[in-house]
Amino acid sequence: MTVRGGSRNDLKPTGKATAPEGGSTSTMRVAGIYRDLRSLPDQQYWCSLVGLYRGSPLSSTGPYPVALVSPDDFFHIATPDSGAQNLVESSVDTTEMTTASAPPVVAGLEHVRARTENPDDPLGQAFHRFGSTEYTSSLGGMVVRADQVTTPLATTVVPMGVVGALAGLVIAAAAGSFWVDRCRAELAVLSSRGVGPFALVGKAVLEVGTIVVLGSVAGWFLARYLVAALGPSPLVTPGALVGSVLGAAAALLVTLGAIAFPAGAGSPRCSTRAPPAAATGRGSCCRLARRLSVISCSLTIRKPVSVRRGPSRGSRPG
Repeated sequence: MTVRGGSRNDLKPTGKATAPEGGSTSTMRVAGIYRDLRSLPDQQYWCSLVGLYRGSPLSSTGPYPVALVSPDDFFHIATPDSGAQNLVESSVDTTEMTTASAPPVVAGLEHVRARTENPDDPLGQAFHRFGSTEYTSSLGGMVVRADQVTTPLATTVVPMGVVGALAGLVIAAAAGSFWVDRCRAELAVLSSRGVGPFALVGKAVLEVGTIVVLGSVAGWFLARYLVAALGPSPLVTPGALVGSVLGAAAALLVTLGAIAFPAGAGSPRCSTRAPPAAATGRGSCCRLARRLSVISCSLTIRKPVSVRRGPSRGSRPG
């Protein structure tokens, strides 16, 4: 295949490329022919070259023949005197890119820009031989706009999340109080047997903790699914995942504490320590309190009656 450098402005689909004054000609071997580019979905690899093989939707002419050549052959054909516009594109993989991973990529693109603008750099020499060179990248502007969007959202979403967490803690504390009320009789029996408040707290955590842990894990996965399904992108930054896991763990511990505190504070307490020296030594204060609570005193007040015995009728005083 013979490729001639030149402008395609006057090239028809059925015509031939003519080399302008000073244009170069190169003969290359055909390594492969793409026949199915228009029958497949557009891939990111082709960038803006999609219009070359698909054509413009507003144009009445069909797509031009396209030859894929190596960079050396491309720069050999597209000389400064050819009058053709030379476009070199590099595809950036944005499949797994987030707001946290995009800034290093932008920094790398800016480094490439600096090299193309440096006439002493080999990359800059390759571009400067064509005269004026323009380097264009829209990723930096996208990152700036993404930061402008996420900053106002964070100032709104974070306070709402804190309010929701506080509401959940209030509900957890109410659940702990309900558990104490429901098990008050059992707690009284255990307390009378000498079980301390810490053991009662452990009992509350063991009974309710399994449900709380399962609910916290299920809630985290549900929140992650909702963000991926309803959010603008299923991708999240690695720092957000770590922060959410740590936040969920902290909320779990605080929730268990909110449930366990009423169990330890509202349960009956009995002291099993020995009485002081001034005490009589009979029983503990807890037993004495129980005895006093069941003793009832009944006071019967009788009105005194004065009986005066006098002489009866029909009799003589003796």
